[in-house]
Amino acid sequence: MRRSDRLFRLLEILGDHQRHRSQDLARVLSVSQRTLFRDMDRLKASGVPLHGTRGSGYQLST
Repeated sequence: MRRSDRLFRLLEILGDHQRHRSQDLARVLSVSQRTLFRDMDRLKASGVPLHGTRGSGYQLST
């Protein structure tokens, strides 16, 4: 899956405003957790309002 497709899919998943653990997101996207963290950093740098808490997961900020 191309990075742009992966980032779009990640936004779709996070769009439900639920918390999602990094290992679950990585599994769904078929990437390593390190790749997922890089993708999350890229989204944050693009201005996407992401909130991540160690141990409880990521979600879009409201």
